[in-house]
Amino acid sequence: MTEEKTFILGIGAPKAGTTWLYEYIQNDPKANFGQMKEYHYWNLAFLDQKESEKKYKLFKKSKKKYCSDELLRWTMLSMKNYYGIYFNSIINSGYSITGDITPHYARAKEHHLKYIKKYLEAFGFNIKVVYLLRDPMERLWSNVRMERELYESIKNDLNDSEAINFKINDPFWKFDSFYINPIKRIQKIFKKENIYIGIFEEMFLQEKLMELSNFIGVNYNPEMIQKKINVTNKKEKLDNSTMKEIQESYIETYEFCYKNFPQTKYLWNKQSE
Repeated sequence: MTEEKTFILGIGAPKAGTTWLYEYIQNDPKANFGQMKEYHYWNLAFLDQKESEKKYKLFKKSKKKYCSDELLRWTMLSMKNYYGIYFNSIINSGYSITGDITPHYARAKEHHLKYIKKYLEAFGFNIKVVYLLRDPMERLWSNVRMERELYESIKNDLNDSEAINFKINDPFWKFDSFYINPIKRIQKIFKKENIYIGIFEEMFLQEKLMELSNFIGVNYNPEMIQKKINVTNKKEKLDNSTMKEIQESYIETYEFCYKNFPQTKYLWNKQSE
């Protein structure tokens, strides 16, 4: 059993490189995330079945029809401390890095994050929080393209601009590109040296990948730079009016990031130039 115990708590953002991040860390011989990338444990644990449709459906479903991921998720939610015991068992199997990269965790309230920190530290984990940011316009656009390909939440007769206009004022959709509150919460609860806030548009640069590798504690792997995961191709351009509306809707996010991450001034909003 190794004495090092690192837990990577990935909190998002959706469509900002979290699957690539998972693959990059998982490919290191020191790391093992277990059965899933996204466990969705904490966003379900803090809600009862009346508040969470996902949790309600999981518990209502016949256990004989569970897939392995559903069974593991049900066990974690039903058996006290199984979540911590599960990840601790991975460390006991000879690994030094494990974790849970669930973008939904960016929605966690301050007292929930404090609880998560205390809970994982009780198992001896050194928690490292990773939050990846992407140009709000590009992130939202990518999300729309993914939804169109995988689900039925967006009508096929809508073009991308129309789909974005349809979704942009939906609070659930809007939150994922509103980075200010999640950043302030994690900075308040976790030590600065245990927080990594990455910018999607530069994360594949050699120096940034080395920076990320050092933070996580894995070996630098340049072969992963060219690997693209869950990419949805752009088939059209956004209307100028749509781009303007997005930028106005997220003006606080843009200004916050321009101030705190100056590189975003030239990395973001390239399409509108």
